[in-house]
Amino acid sequence: MKRTKQLSIWIIAFWMAIAAGAAMAQGANMNRYITLTVKSGQDIKLSFRAAAANTPVRVVSGSKSTDVTVGSSWNQIQTFKSDGTTMTVYGDIIGFGCMENGSRLTALDIAHNTQLKELYCYENQLTALNASGCTQL
Repeated sequence: MKRTKQLSIWIIAFWMAIAAGAAMAQGANMNRYITLTVKSGQDIKLSFRAAAANTPVRVVSGSKSTDVTVGSSWNQIQTFKSDGTTMTVYGDIIGFGCMENGSRLTALDIAHNTQLKELYCYENQLTALNASGCTQL
């Protein structure tokens, strides 16, 4: 009886962990994104702010994908390693920081995140910036 109860608890815990992982993996809004042109194999510093707590964000560069959770306050600057020359940030963020990347960041396209209200992109060597439709900046 005791062993059956322990087994039941383990099975429930297992399925809860699976469900939580699946929810996080599917959580980032893949329709809202920011695209960066970066140098391959470099560390890129990014910071985010969302309208709501516990907002999932996904950073993809080549074969690398990293999921983070963002709150309504600015998070600490995080470093993401580029894998190729494109890095894409998916999610419902209203604030985006990509400052102080120097020559490692050369172009920024925020046009697919029209809800963006704050953008910090100083101390980079940007040759292109597309902010079409971003009327809340």
